[in-house]
Amino acid sequence: MERYIHNKIEEYIAEGFSPWHMPGHKRREELNPAFRRDFTEVKGLDDYHHPEEMIKASMEAAARVYDTYKSYYLINGSTSGILAAMHAAVSERRNNPVYKERDKEKAIIIARNCHKSVFNAMLLLGIKPIYIYPDYLFDGRIYGGVRAYSIEEAIAKNPMYEIVAAVVTSPTYEGIISDIEGVSRVCHDNNIRLIVDEAHGAHLPFCDKLGKSALYLGADIVIQSLHKTLKALTQTAIVHVADKRFTGRDNEKLDIELRKYLSVFQSSSPSYVLMEGIEECIAYTDENRRMYDSYLERLDDFIRRVEGLKNIHLLKTCDDEVLIKDKSRLVFFLDKITGEKALESLYEKKLAIEMAGPDYIVLISTPMDEERDFDLLHEKLKELDYEISGTSVIDNKRNEVDITVETEKGSVNILAAEGLRIKNYIYVYPPGIPIVAPYEVITKEMINEIRINYLAGKSIHS
Repeated sequence: MERYIHNKIEEYIAEGFSPWHMPGHKRREELNPAFRRDFTEVKGLDDYHHPEEMIKASMEAAARVYDTYKSYYLINGSTSGILAAMHAAVSERRNNPVYKERDKEKAIIIARNCHKSVFNAMLLLGIKPIYIYPDYLFDGRIYGGVRAYSIEEAIAKNPMYEIVAAVVTSPTYEGIISDIEGVSRVCHDNNIRLIVDEAHGAHLPFCDKLGKSALYLGADIVIQSLHKTLKALTQTAIVHVADKRFTGRDNEKLDIELRKYLSVFQSSSPSYVLMEGIEECIAYTDENRRMYDSYLERLDDFIRRVEGLKNIHLLKTCDDEVLIKDKSRLVFFLDKITGEKALESLYEKKLAIEMAGPDYIVLISTPMDEERDFDLLHEKLKELDYEISGTSVIDNKRNEVDITVETEKGSVNILAAEGLRIKNYIYVYPPGIPIVAPYEVITKEMINEIRINYLAGKSIHS
């Protein structure tokens, strides 16, 4: 893939223009080396919201790499792509004359393990959410993936609504990949757009040995956070409109609506540093696909070595005919100690991990992890395993649940909130998946999940 943005910036810098415009640092690289390549949209460069030159050429090249109908760079993270995609799906339906005579209220099917940005989009859209609940795996410890029958049941139970889209997260934070092929088939049969939040699967189009991307399984729009698993800067992402060869239907009108809403949810001051970083990430990964072969050898060797641990157990498979586990996402279940306690212990050993669940930890591995990195991780996990062997009781710092929530009947302790309708979110971050969403009725199961996370030392946000 040619580096159109990079080459144009190099050419522009060589011209030696004096910057009497934004940004205020005036590209003084002696203040910060990054300033040298930090531009605004001036003559000689391109306009992010109306690209005609280098940005347009770069995104078209990216679409060829991904084999998509269109691909758009996101400098406001996956969140902006999710907001734009959901608004586009609703707007496309509203602007379609075939459906203008319908008087049914519109709705969107939402997998309940979606990121909070999906729920924020629903609040902005002001339309009905129809929740589906992925099965829990491993005695309720983590969410599984979404299956086709969940979509079928949601459609059958809600004939009073005109369902315009379904939103699914795949892979999950723990690396569980849904039955996207089955889900997309049901969605297409019922004229429902399928939007897949593939934020944690940006690597899948480049290595299908870890799982196949939703781009090629029938999803209409796919959003990926490049920075989560690829060689990219934080906040960089990409949104794809899938090609007709994979969806079986025309996405031209959907693409028009998506571009409209990308202008709404993306900054009017786009970062050339981020855009150049996106281009470089895609070009590098495309040119170095074979790096995944050696990476998988290192990863498989590490997986074999950790099988000998006694109190730390790697999640290797879903034991499921439909769902897939992306093995690059390292999830370790723990005996006797909480995830927070393990995180603290590893932090003291100079290992910073992605997140801690109540009784598990999540680590992200990528091809950037060298053999010495896996060796160090194995060594520190062995030390933690030895420490756990000497532990007799889980060390909880909390004994009482001190969480107040706002409900339709006022402020109450969460333990006394069963049956009440909540007014705001309750979620653990990371991963940012609401345990309770606004206006849901709080159930005993929700309270128990909150209690488990709180007593395990997790920070609960409401």
